[in-house]
Amino acid sequence: MCIIEEAVEVVLSDYNSRGNASAQSHEYGWLFWRDMASNELVSGSRVDSPDTNAIKLYPEATKIDIITQTYYTKKNQFVGEFHAHPKGNGTWVGQLPSPDDIVCAGVSVAGSMWELNKPINGIDAVNISPEFQIIQSLFYGDLIVLQRGPDWSRFSSVPEQKQVLTQILTRYSKWHQDADHRLGRIVTDSHEAFFQTLSIEAKSLGTVLGSRFTVEAVMNNREAGRATCSTPHS
Repeated sequence: MCIIEEAVEVVLSDYNSRGNASAQSHEYGWLFWRDMASNELVSGSRVDSPDTNAIKLYPEATKIDIITQTYYTKKNQFVGEFHAHPKGNGTWVGQLPSPDDIVCAGVSVAGSMWELNKPINGIDAVNISPEFQIIQSLFYGDLIVLQRGPDWSRFSSVPEQKQVLTQILTRYSKWHQDADHRLGRIVTDSHEAFFQTLSIEAKSLGTVLGSRFTVEAVMNNREAGRATCSTPHS
């Protein structure tokens, strides 16, 4: 099982083990790490955002911790993040990645480096980026999984990265706004019909984001007791 499939299993198991998960009213999530000694996947501490729907997974202190563990102690390697979208006002775009999710505080699977607010030991940018981002809809627990695409490569500079990510963000923001007008509110009470729409929109947004991303919808297939995960191996 590849690391993204392990992460998907962790997220779905957490959702399905809590009977009231779909009633959660705010975003929550956590980071994923790879233990450098054992190569095992490790889940970070859960982060909740009770006062806002914009979860803060990457404050500066967390970035510094990630850099320290990756470069200095060499204990854990940061590999990805997960967060959940509550039902909110019941719109389709509320269950899809937001523009902020695509370039979250400068963090994106499309990027390759982080620019720090303050230099650390003379370093103002580091070559760290997530291998995957998992966004869960709390309606039924289905996932949208973002991974590095076939044209992913490291940027040569922060300005180059900013230029490319800004272009991606501009395209996606327009798509997201258009999708809100096109899709409106969620009216189905069928999990299968819900996932069918989610899957179609995931393919559409994958086209908009471009080949630095791959985008997959993963159904929370509770009847079979495990995830239906068709994401490519990383």
